[in-house]
Amino acid sequence: EIMPPTFPGTPFGKAELAKRIHVVPVKEMRSVELSFPMREIESLYMEKPARYISHLIGHEGKGSILELLRQKGWANDLAAGENQSCSDWSSFAVSVDLTDEGLEMVDEVVEIIFAYIALLRQSGPQEWVHDETATVAAMSFRFLSKRQPIDYVCSLAGCMQLYPEEHILSGPYKIWEYGPGNIDRLMSYITVQNMVMTVVSKTFEGATDKTEPWYGTEYSEQTISVGQIDRWTKASNESELVGGALSFPERNDMIASDFSIRDTDEGIPKDEPRLLIDTSTCRCWYKPDNVFNMPKVNIMALLQSPMATESPESSVLASLWVQILNEHATEFTYLAAMASLHCSFSNAGKGIEIHVR
Repeated sequence: EIMPPTFPGTPFGKAELAKRIHVVPVKEMRSVELSFPMREIESLYMEKPARYISHLIGHEGKGSILELLRQKGWANDLAAGENQSCSDWSSFAVSVDLTDEGLEMVDEVVEIIFAYIALLRQSGPQEWVHDETATVAAMSFRFLSKRQPIDYVCSLAGCMQLYPEEHILSGPYKIWEYGPGNIDRLMSYITVQNMVMTVVSKTFEGATDKTEPWYGTEYSEQTISVGQIDRWTKASNESELVGGALSFPERNDMIASDFSIRDTDEGIPKDEPRLLIDTSTCRCWYKPDNVFNMPKVNIMALLQSPMATESPESSVLASLWVQILNEHATEFTYLAAMASLHCSFSNAGKGIEIHVR
């Protein structure tokens, strides 16, 4: 019968919003974060409207913010989602890892983000997007991998503070209801007037006028000008800067619906690996899962080549090649990742390794 304490109010008043903060970091980095305080969202766990918004803004496939920023050479990565969630208020953030050129064009980067937000607001909530995210969420919960007991217990203890008894296990994962009204309500908080913009870069050294008292971080703060607010508020997908390049993601045809498990051949041993192919150029091993009996697969392929490690120069070139390959494959691998399918390329001691799961 004990009720948890509440703390009414929000740390962000009108005087703290529509601000631009420049921060000098300890290590070399370049980033911009747009933070939008909003109503609490813990009580909306049945619908998870913030997950719908973060799925679209943080998408990395065709027509996404990140794809356009990478094409312009302004960003390396982008993330979106709730970064604070309390019982009385929460905060949604969009963070971009910038290139050197992106730092110089940071105002244009922010304009592109608001152009996509305008597109979402104009199009309204799309039920098919919700259906995809809900399907993947249900699948992820159904086929959760085992965790370390101490980690799992700590996680459940936290969930007991947030969800009713019947949803302590599933609350963080599943989406039960489609709530377009709450999606629109959260979108109403994502505006320039309700934003704190933080730009982080070593280039601000010597150009700040404040020092954070606990960690000694140097920073400066200024109110975003009326002209800049007007520019970002009017950001559009049809503008010259964006050129109609932004769109909703494609429907994801990689989301699974059949989870039946095929029976293995009688001749294949279930408790040991079996060599299926053994030639001068290829060896292929196979081992069925006889423990967990789940519709999951792990494929590990090693493409052997002495050229990958024959000299320091070749090792660096191989590493660069793998990074470029991962980036060029993003449009496809991101859609796969959204369907809980994962693919990665990495350097190995004997060549290049491909991992699919």
